[in-house]
Amino acid sequence: MTLVLIEQCQVAPPPHDSATELTLPLTYFDHIWFGFGYIGRILFYKLPISKFNFVQTIIPTLKHSLSLSLKHYTPLVGNITCPLNSSGYPELRHGGTTELTLLVTYFDHIWFGCGYIRRILFYKLPISKLDFVQTIIPTLKHLLSLTLKHYTPLAGNIACPLNSSGYPELRYVAGDSVSITFTETDMDFNHLIGNHHRNAKYFYPFIPQLAQPKDAPGVKLVPVLAIQVTLFPYLGISVGFNLVTIMSLVMEIPSSVIKDPYEQGTIIWDEMKQNMPEIGDIIVTPPLDRLKNLILSRRPNLSYVTSFTITCAYIWTGLIKSKFAIEEEMIDENVMEIFGCVADCRSRLNPPLPQSYFGNCLVTIASKASRVDLVGKDGFIIAVEVIGEAIKKQMKDEELILNCSWPEKIEIISIDNSSGISMSISKYKDSDGDLEQCQVAPPPHGGVTELTLPLTYFDHMWFGFGYMRRILFYKIPISKLDFVQTIIPTLKHSLSLTLKCYTPLAGNIACPLNSSGYPELRYVAGDSVSVTFTEIDMDFNHLIGNHHRNAKDFYPFIPQLAQPKDAPGVKLVPILAIQVTLLPNLGISIGSSFHHVACDGNTIVKFTRTWGLLNKFGGDEQCLANEFIPFYDRSVVKDPYEQGTTIWDEMKQNMPEIGDIIVTPPLDRVRGTFIIERDNIVKLKNLILSRRPNLSYVTSFTITCAYIWTCLIKSKFAIEEEMIDEDVMEIFGCVADCRSRLNPPLPQSYFGNCLVTIASKASRVDLVGKDGFIIAVEVIGEAIKKQMKDEELILNCSWYREFCVVDMKQTLTIAGSPKFDLYDVDFGWGRPEKIEFISIDNSSGISMSISKYKDSDGDLEVGLSLPKIRMSAFAAIFDHGLSFL
Repeated sequence: MTLVLIEQCQVAPPPHDSATELTLPLTYFDHIWFGFGYIGRILFYKLPISKFNFVQTIIPTLKHSLSLSLKHYTPLVGNITCPLNSSGYPELRHGGTTELTLLVTYFDHIWFGCGYIRRILFYKLPISKLDFVQTIIPTLKHLLSLTLKHYTPLAGNIACPLNSSGYPELRYVAGDSVSITFTETDMDFNHLIGNHHRNAKYFYPFIPQLAQPKDAPGVKLVPVLAIQVTLFPYLGISVGFNLVTIMSLVMEIPSSVIKDPYEQGTIIWDEMKQNMPEIGDIIVTPPLDRLKNLILSRRPNLSYVTSFTITCAYIWTGLIKSKFAIEEEMIDENVMEIFGCVADCRSRLNPPLPQSYFGNCLVTIASKASRVDLVGKDGFIIAVEVIGEAIKKQMKDEELILNCSWPEKIEIISIDNSSGISMSISKYKDSDGDLEQCQVAPPPHGGVTELTLPLTYFDHMWFGFGYMRRILFYKIPISKLDFVQTIIPTLKHSLSLTLKCYTPLAGNIACPLNSSGYPELRYVAGDSVSVTFTEIDMDFNHLIGNHHRNAKDFYPFIPQLAQPKDAPGVKLVPILAIQVTLLPNLGISIGSSFHHVACDGNTIVKFTRTWGLLNKFGGDEQCLANEFIPFYDRSVVKDPYEQGTTIWDEMKQNMPEIGDIIVTPPLDRVRGTFIIERDNIVKLKNLILSRRPNLSYVTSFTITCAYIWTCLIKSKFAIEEEMIDEDVMEIFGCVADCRSRLNPPLPQSYFGNCLVTIASKASRVDLVGKDGFIIAVEVIGEAIKKQMKDEELILNCSWYREFCVVDMKQTLTIAGSPKFDLYDVDFGWGRPEKIEFISIDNSSGISMSISKYKDSDGDLEVGLSLPKIRMSAFAAIFDHGLSFL
């Protein structure tokens, strides 16, 4: 590995139209970073450029643009002026005939102990050295100079007083400049920009070294910024930054806007200067074990459970566990682990600071949890909770910011490079990212302002099942611009109109906090549905295929619901969340999470079809047939045996904490889709009737379910060397809509649950035998016939108690129904290309989904989620059986 110097120069703000002298006093936000030194950073750019072009173009343009940049970030050309006596006060200083000085605030002071921030940006750019020299260098220098016209303090220095009474400041004077180095290397660009493990030392040639501090009358001047641009000929360019941490890359605003009612600036500076190491940069030895790969997590909508907190919590718990994976050490339950971060508080002050305020405005935040908790099975959830709560506590009250209680945690972040562990976090390039997160409510006029629906015994049993998750994929070659400008506004508008009809979905499940209360669905004005619009770079055609696909690939497309909220006497649990994801120029997905307690598939499919129709026809409500107008009267559900109270009393005794949890994808499962064509269904039906002509309920549904059930049982023993225990009973569980089975029947538009569970049982040895398929059809049909022929069996809820005692590990359950044609849901983009029922991943046994197959008449589509080896065995048995028809 070689690194060749091409040019080293100083870039200053333009001599005209910018401050010739600038001094910035440091704040308490700056002071703590004195002990941290310089921060190095390297940016790699892929650019196939020759050395000649690098010298003739890249270097001149970089120098020019850097000079322009320093016109704005002038202090970076200057120095940190550190007072030589104990009474002095440090500042950023860029000098000349006219001086620009920014006082350092208490937000700055804490960073005196943290030193410099180093960062590298890599750009893929196929540029030669000649082009780099002739175009890139001059352009960068010119544009940097213009930039420094606005960010003038970055060309200056931190002026640290040499006496004890002085006070630090940022200071720029004419002549101050930013050191910029242009180099060339022969290192492997693609290796450096990868996400695999790379030796940390390989990155240090790409970060610049800052000049040593200089003495000036009464102060020590510490440079603020240095830049290094490195050419990888014909591959790319990197831009490395070394920035003192008491600075912030923002626009200049007078430090007077920061209130300091408790004089924390002076107090923190006095504390910092007692223990502050010699300020200035040192030759950095890179840590060998720094974690480089950050886990990308989906963006839930939970309060203070953000992409940041989820990622940090996951890395934190992984690091704690890794310690005990390599050390023979007992986990001491009394040891507290600490996670430290900072938060920008510009918007939290009163009045708020402009986002362009130049300087530090950060508070430190410490999250604590016991070591034994973090390495436990719930460690990740605990970590997310404590990080979120710490941020929430610190940021909710301006008084906690102003009294500087947060610097008490300074020892947490002011760590030596090797004594603790640090991590970096950033948004991944070209990754899935939130384009908009919003709340969509029913229109303010023309709808109800309050609606309460008591739950019935049909609803109660679903408390233990939580949320149902589903994704619809649409093939539509749309750009990000069109998505933002057309798709997002129309979807939000049509969803609002849909919630005018399906108002409870914008509300919550109100669960009583005392034992005597009774749950209900509750909507009040202001309630809304959380909707997230995101973009992701994944293979659309892979996702919509029928082949085996990794189950975890689908989890970025499903939304997370907000955490339950406490209200007087109840806990409010959100019902619905939606996520719309753009796969640029390929397609769109609509993912939903809804709580089954609120409604069944009949209702949620009608809601989705209503939304699609209103979106397709521009919000014209005349397009809606009566079947799409929900029926809300709960008095029509008879309960002669008071099963509602009985089942609720049973449910609340054993019910898990209601509300959503952080959804983690299964690591060992693949999803597969299997099509049973109408011709094969007819052949299977004829086979059954030829053997059992008197069977009733020999339908496409019972035939398909029986065939899948027996293939799944056989696949288990195809991959396991296990004797088939003839005493073990296998169970097939499904549900049936009983709206039409009640007397009087409920309208098909009834909003809520109106399902009964049906359990079909057969011995394992029978199901794997030669007549296993026929037996499966028989027991499924008989169970449905028995349950649905008598209203009394529905009203006395015997179906519920029968299902409560089944062994779920031996049960195949089902999601969806051929009666609900989700492939008819058209938002104006055509029919969906694929539907995935994500909830089937979560079953303790095995779940399957069933629906009509797109663009067919009579074909059925079955979805499964299984371990890969089991899926392969099932597919072979499935195909083998159909081949003999």
